Amino acid sequence: MHRAFACLASLFALIGQSATLQAHVIGKDDRSYLSHAEEERFAGVGKVHCDDPTDPDLDYWTTGTLVGDQKTVFTNGHFGVKPASRRSEPHIFPVEHCEFRIYAPHGGKFADGYAYKRFAIASAQRAQPPEAYIDYKADREDWAVLTLSGAGVDAASARALTVRQASMDELVEEPDSFLIAYHDKVKGIDPDARVISPGCAVRKDRRASDDTWFLLDCDTNKGSSGGLIFAKDATGEHVALGFATSDGLAKENDHSNYGQPFTADVRGRIPGANIPFVPTPKD
Repeated sequence: MHRAFACLASLFALIGQSATLQAHVIGKDDRSYLSHAEEERFAGVGKVHCDDPTDPDLDYWTTGTLVGDQKTVFTNGHFGVKPASRRSEPHIFPVEHCEFRIYAPHGGKFADGYAYKRFAIASAQRAQPPEAYIDYKADREDWAVLTLSGAGVDAASARALTVRQASMDELVEEPDSFLIAYHDKVKGIDPDARVISPGCAVRKDRRASDDTWFLLDCDTNKGSSGGLIFAKDATGEHVALGFATSDGLAKENDHSNYGQPFTADVRGRIPGANIPFVPTPKD
């Protein structure tokens, strides 16, 4: 877990090179693009992209992942929610203004010439109503499970990834964890490319009354929310055990960002995900 989370840290460190994002970089930035084999394995990691047909300048995207089956996507609960800024009022994108995108590997294109394939979203279940994320808090559950329209994603485009539940102790001790996500507004990082961050540590937050969230010793910035934390189970399969939440919560005195584990409640909402995590044997 520590090595994997270190990977996660590297990924996020690359993303935070600009001065405005520096607070979200923790330690050395060792994020990197995925290898060809990793691109094939994690092709189901894509983006949830939202825009407003009445305003071409109003859009939003975050990391989302095909999980459970070919019709289910997991992302953060604050997807499509833009808090107020100095330039605009808060805005919540309706689900019908959002879509799930799977990108071709290594900045390439699919056979039809497009860099990504689009899939309409039929419905969304969030941990909280979207209005609750206008003023986001670290201890608020931050997940959403999306159902794609029609037949969902063709298996040839991406294989769905597996979600498992792990105890906080297993999450903290797992040595081979890593984060895969997309990142925006980072010098030298393509926002349309999947990035891996290995060897990043997870630790409990003393302020948490339960294991609803944890502190994540890796770098984050806009776009990485919803990115999944993977590990290998006892069979050698890569499974998702948790996810990154809002990078805006990073505090310099914490030297950490925030993440959340997959709880039994969330796992129960994802088809085919009701399997416990069995850690790989330790030497």
